[in-house]
Amino acid sequence: MGTLHQRSTDAYHPIRSHFRTESRPNRTRFVLLLQRYPEYYEITKEPIDIRTIAQRIQKNSYPTLDDLVADFTLMINNAKTFNEPGSKIYRVSERFCLWVQNLQGE
Repeated sequence: MGTLHQRSTDAYHPIRSHFRTESRPNRTRFVLLLQRYPEYYEITKEPIDIRTIAQRIQKNSYPTLDDLVADFTLMINNAKTFNEPGSKIYRVSERFCLWVQNLQGE
């Protein structure tokens, strides 16, 4: 089954690959969008992004897999709260939600 750090890293890699694909929004684009939509911080009380999750994995900051899943879930819920249903980001968030549910079942 592996260490928690290894399992967290393994869980993160598919998402990292998704965000590195050119057709998907990347970190720079995310930051630019936040500058364009400052109301994001009014609507989203606990902002989190994929880079923050990656840094926490690298620092072994997740005591349990449930803690990692909680951050993924927070990121998903933030995206679904801020974006319109049916938008590209909303749809990607729904796919990630299914992926996180599968992760929990491992």
